[in-house]
Amino acid sequence: MIRFLYPAALAVLVLLVACSGNAADQGSPTLTASPTPGVSPLAPTPSVTVPPDPPEVLAGVTIGVLRVGEDLEFPFNHSIVTLLGCTNCDGPAYGIGRIYRDATSRVVVEPLMWANNSIRSINVPENSLGLPEENSYAIIGAAADATGSEIIAGVWGTGDKTTLFRSTDGGVTWVNYLEMAGAHSPRLIVELGRVLVGPYAFGGQVPYQIVPNGGVIEPPEGGGSPALVDGEIVWVRDATRQDGPGLVSIHQDRHPRAAYYVAERAGVGPVTRAYFSPDARVGDGFPLADHQYLTVAPFLQDSDRAAGQPYSGGFLHPLIPTIVDMETGEVHSIADTWEGSQALSARGVLSLRTGSFALVTGTGSCLNVRAEPSVSAEILACAADNVLLTIVEPHQPGPDWLHVITPGGVEGFVSRDYVEVIG
Repeated sequence: MIRFLYPAALAVLVLLVACSGNAADQGSPTLTASPTPGVSPLAPTPSVTVPPDPPEVLAGVTIGVLRVGEDLEFPFNHSIVTLLGCTNCDGPAYGIGRIYRDATSRVVVEPLMWANNSIRSINVPENSLGLPEENSYAIIGAAADATGSEIIAGVWGTGDKTTLFRSTDGGVTWVNYLEMAGAHSPRLIVELGRVLVGPYAFGGQVPYQIVPNGGVIEPPEGGGSPALVDGEIVWVRDATRQDGPGLVSIHQDRHPRAAYYVAERAGVGPVTRAYFSPDARVGDGFPLADHQYLTVAPFLQDSDRAAGQPYSGGFLHPLIPTIVDMETGEVHSIADTWEGSQALSARGVLSLRTGSFALVTGTGSCLNVRAEPSVSAEILACAADNVLLTIVEPHQPGPDWLHVITPGGVEGFVSRDYVEVIG
């Protein structure tokens, strides 16, 4: 079923990927401040005034000024999948990556797939997808469910053709899922194996449609952005929405410059808090703790990062994972995720997983996930090297086996000989 939502209803809206070969047998985060070199809390505070005419979705809501908070460390027992690439060129992404803490607690920022070697180096193939290297490619959109159990990315290349690649293990392995003429940007996972695609800003005109085996969907007059609410596609303006509490990111075109807002809604109710920045846009957010959200936002540097001053001046800075506290109105950069390369900038958070993890390693192919902790038990799935499994706690069967859930939701047992336990 498809619904259309118009401005009067916006008060409740939030803006917010197969293995082969021989198989091997086998809570709320603590937010810790980290040092911020060169930042002085006594630095002069520029004056920022909230515009008098905010978007209609914020009507009646008290709006404060978004401010710089202390840097925070990347939360333990969290893993996020992000779009990667140039954040300031207003173009497509280069790849999809993962950020997490490894068994030594080191923050790992790693590409999982890439469409051209801007994401890696000249010493690797032009792309990780097996596409002809003489052609040029870019990622023009990606859709994922909340935990990344399914990710579908649109790779657009020479010949004006989009290839949809699908992962069902958190982005580690990918299959060529579907080819389409024209530039089609994945927008929403509608249900398992089906995605809503739509036009890409710098491509030709194509319709919104559900693929595979779906029909064309017409947006309402005046346009809007598609969102999935309670299994239904809705069209909204100024913001898009996901179920549950969320972070609202609103861009308002103004003359002579744009204005940016972030807001919070409680459950499925109206917006309850809102803040303004004149030129630094905060992205869609995933709830972490009460009024705290994990998102991406500009990584301010030098004098722009003085704690307590208005969050401004970020338009030309790279985007990195960020925690926004909507109770205090503070933006906390997660500085230990910044690798110093624009190619590894996080353009947006696609999914978030929490819990203790086990990293599959050393199989040479994939690790059998069995129905019972026994080499004779039924094989339910096979997890590739580098897949992060979620550990089921505290129900562990003994020293040789680990009780886990795969990114695709399969629960079973794996040999401890082929995993590194994290957390």
